[in-house]
Amino acid sequence: MLNVSFWTMVQNFLSLSTWFLLFLYVEHLGERSLAITNIIRNVSGILFMVMMTFASTCGSLVSNLIGSGHTDCVRGTIRQHIRIAYALVLPLAAFFALFPRLILSVYTDMPELQVAAVPSLWVLCSAYLLLVPANVYFQSVSGTGNTRTALALEMTTLVIYTCYITYIVAYLKLDVAYAWTSEHAYSIGILILCYFYMKKGKWSQKKI
Repeated sequence: MLNVSFWTMVQNFLSLSTWFLLFLYVEHLGERSLAITNIIRNVSGILFMVMMTFASTCGSLVSNLIGSGHTDCVRGTIRQHIRIAYALVLPLAAFFALFPRLILSVYTDMPELQVAAVPSLWVLCSAYLLLVPANVYFQSVSGTGNTRTALALEMTTLVIYTCYITYIVAYLKLDVAYAWTSEHAYSIGILILCYFYMKKGKWSQKKI
């Protein structure tokens, strides 16, 4: 149990470190870009909370299914949770995208800042098409009990993520809306790795 907790702690530390790095890069784009990023982060928290409710639940169910010997039900459970999460997250994301000024007005009363933040909000909302299945699959990998494998998969993805934000934000200094495409880069990476692990990996032999 101590070993599992250690690797989980390392995993969370690395995730937060790269998230901090993004904000550090954006800060060099200017005060407005940083203000937009903080607003979008707060908006994302709403969608993220809903998404992670189903992703975490799926991870727990995967663990229970493996522990009870029903490994044949794991893939169906993952697909089911992706569908349910989509059913709640995507309509919410679509509402945010269709009425961006209404949502952004909750976080700032400055009209010019609201207008400037709209493209970043649209990018964020589109990212949840990938973030939902990516997080469900990632939590499912964690649910198999293979914490080191989960850490290795995320570290690989975080390397890609770090290279991506370093290039487009720190080097190219693109608009802050492009910085939020890093969510697409992360979700594509973790989704591909976790999908193939759950499809080809030896997780079904794991004893929980």
